[in-house]
Amino acid sequence: MQHVALNNPRRIIEETEKLKCDLESKSMELDKWCQQLEEEKKRKNEVLHLASVSHMEASSSVLRLLEEQQEIIDEEDEKLNKLRKEWGEEVYMAVVTALKELNEYNPSIH
Repeated sequence: MQHVALNNPRRIIEETEKLKCDLESKSMELDKWCQQLEEEKKRKNEVLHLASVSHMEASSSVLRLLEEQQEIIDEEDEKLNKLRKEWGEEVYMAVVTALKELNEYNPSIH
């Protein structure tokens, strides 16, 4: 009986030690996963930041090009308005497109 009583506390202590080791191992694993998640989050944030910067630069370029195109063609030009009235929207747009292309490929004409 005394032998059984001695073995029972030993077994409890051994199981407690085993559980403690398992807990430490799982804790270290969780810490490692947390670090990996933080690194992945940082990488994704960097990618999103770079994408945002690229998007802003592209938007700026598009706006600049639109402004340049608007400067090229004066919507209030009498000759263009007369052309639009006499020949219609299709001919007017063809002439506007041609003028824009001329300026794009040979800006020294202005």
